[in-house]
Amino acid sequence: MKQNDSNWLRLTAFFIALLTIDRITKYWALQKLALQSIAITSFLNLELVFNTGISWGMLQSNSQTLYHLITFFIAAIIIGLSVFTYRSYRKRQSVWPHVTILAGAVSNLFDRIYYQGVIDFILVSYRAWSFPVFNIADCYIVVGVFIMAYIMHMMPYE
Repeated sequence: MKQNDSNWLRLTAFFIALLTIDRITKYWALQKLALQSIAITSFLNLELVFNTGISWGMLQSNSQTLYHLITFFIAAIIIGLSVFTYRSYRKRQSVWPHVTILAGAVSNLFDRIYYQGVIDFILVSYRAWSFPVFNIADCYIVVGVFIMAYIMHMMPYE
C-alpha cells in the first residue's frame, strides 16, 4: 500500500469515527432528553433543542424559505471545503483540521435534512448568562477552525 493510500485510509477512518461519535451523542440526546433536561453541574446542563438557524441559533426563523436557503448555503460550503481539502491533500498538506470541520458540518447537515433542525443539547450557563446550546459536531467545527487558523498563521508567506 502506498503512503498516500494509507494516509487516505487514516483520514477516512478519522472522519467516520468523528461522525459516529456525534451521531451516537445526538441519538442519545433524542432518546434521553426529549422529555426533560439533565443537570450535570450548576453550570452544565443537557437540554434538547432543534436549531433551525446557523451557529449559536442566529437566523432562527419559522420561514421555510430561509431554512432551505441556509441549508443550501451550508451544503455549498461543505462542497467547497471538500474540494479545498482534496486539493490540499493532493499537495501533501495536512488536512486533519479540514476533516474535523467536515465531520461536524456533515453531521449537522444530516440533522437539518433529516430532523428539520440541528440537534443541540449541551448548555453551559452561569447565573443569568447562558451560552447558546450546542453539540459535539459544533465542537469539531470550532476546534478544526482554530487548528486550521493556527497552522495558517504559522506557515511562512508564499
